[in-house]
Amino acid sequence: MMTTWTMVLAGALLLGCGGDTTSDSDAGPTDLGAPDGELADGDATPIDTAPTLPQQCQNACGALDSCGDSTFHDGCLSLCISGGPEAVADCVLPPVDCDEAAVCLGLKEPPPAVTWTEQIRPICVLSCGPCHTANRAGSVQVNTYADVIKPSPKCLPGKTIAESLALKVQANPSCGNQMPPGDKPKLTVAEQQLFIDWIALGWPE
Repeated sequence: MMTTWTMVLAGALLLGCGGDTTSDSDAGPTDLGAPDGELADGDATPIDTAPTLPQQCQNACGALDSCGDSTFHDGCLSLCISGGPEAVADCVLPPVDCDEAAVCLGLKEPPPAVTWTEQIRPICVLSCGPCHTANRAGSVQVNTYADVIKPSPKCLPGKTIAESLALKVQANPSCGNQMPPGDKPKLTVAEQQLFIDWIALGWPE
């Protein structure tokens, strides 16, 4: 007859030999966190989509890409990186004039100033003076600065004699003939450009 002690021992042996039949495959799912590619709540970091400073500068200086001179673009980038987009903003406003932008950015020397006293008057004395002086009966006088800022009596009504001069010294002017007339030596291309630049600057004295 089996004693109580023998029954307890037999039960312990049964448990040790596989009485627990639960396998690893039967275990419930293990929680490994959020699905792949997703951050768990509290771990998400907001993504900054604002353009970086180099990107902002590339955008600002991109207007100079059409200038055909990489030094303009590279110089603009350098200034933008060191001083921020506001340092170049006024220089690259559309429509962009490449030369003016380069001068504005300090990448190119400004064109020399043209004045009546330094450049224009000597040309007028040599090429216009023989006919357009106080000693001649011509209606247009070019002796002094005061003369050339008077209203033009002919070519450009409402304009100044200075503006009329800039037109008349060029080939095929819209009114009258090119000056000096006839077979007299005409102004060189460089001299004509001085008149054009002078007028563009507001014909300074």
